[in-house]
Amino acid sequence: MNNSSKQASRQEIINRLQQIAESDDVLNCKAETEALKVQFYKLRSLEIEAECKKFVEDGGEENLFVPQPDALEEPFKTWMNSIKEKRSEWIKAQEERRQANYQTQLALLDQLKELIEKAEQGNPDVTSFRNIQAQWKEIKDVPQTSANTMWHQYQQKIEQFYDVLKLNHEFREYDFKKNLEIKVRLCEQAEALANNEDVIESFRKLQQLHDEFRETGPVAPDLRESTWNRFREASTVINKR
Repeated sequence: MNNSSKQASRQEIINRLQQIAESDDVLNCKAETEALKVQFYKLRSLEIEAECKKFVEDGGEENLFVPQPDALEEPFKTWMNSIKEKRSEWIKAQEERRQANYQTQLALLDQLKELIEKAEQGNPDVTSFRNIQAQWKEIKDVPQTSANTMWHQYQQKIEQFYDVLKLNHEFREYDFKKNLEIKVRLCEQAEALANNEDVIESFRKLQQLHDEFRETGPVAPDLRESTWNRFREASTVINKR
């Protein structure tokens, strides 16, 4: 800033405030703006002191001194107010964005609740679960008063979903095991029919075993083919007879 005169220095302050007000960097210049404000009024005070001193030196009484109108006061306040308004608008926009993010998080929590209910019914939707996690991760800011509460609710529902998945997995594994036991028994019964001399009776019993085999739930994926092949081979023996 050029200090060749007090007037020029104050004008330079105004010029700089105008630059800040017209830029997109208002928030980052808050400290500088406050410093310029202090400097502006400090220089104005020095001017008034000089005017008063001259007034007294010229024979005037100090208590009768009235400062000359400040031509720079209006443009200074204009740009300061512009900066203040722009900062207020930004703060308002940020609050609106936080509120929108908050509403989005509420909607995601509702979706998680629905996914948990579906998972409890044996229909876990892992793809949708992953999508919700990705969306939540993209939300960077919510109102400070709600941030902790929302985070805890989110974590709670994530844990609930994983707990249900674990229970589903454990139930599924148990179900696979029980179904395998049934199908192995059916295979053994089908194989035993080969020793029955009554072919018609064997065929009739085989049809009953087929119905029961078909109605029994699945076994573990890696055992499905071998279990079916064993039952089919035993059936082939009876069918050939």
